[in-house]
Amino acid sequence: MWANDSDESPGSFIGEHLTIFQARWLLTQSEALGQSRNDLFEAILREWFLSVPPVLWMGKEQGEIARRAVGDFILWHYPDFLPVAGSQ
Repeated sequence: MWANDSDESPGSFIGEHLTIFQARWLLTQSEALGQSRNDLFEAILREWFLSVPPVLWMGKEQGEIARRAVGDFILWHYPDFLPVAGSQ
């Protein structure tokens, strides 16, 4: 979905542009749901783009949009997902 105009894979994009907490959250949820983190990430982006007016994201850098989308999604849906434990 993203990075079609570059050599980045979706997994690489996630690792490079999301916060450590967001990447860990995404991995935890994808494992619990039995779906790939890339599929979950794309679903998050689709929901976010449908929910947020274009004026708020037009002209923003892809990494900034990704962090904002995942952050908003976590806030909107936190009761529906597993908490992320601290690193051991």
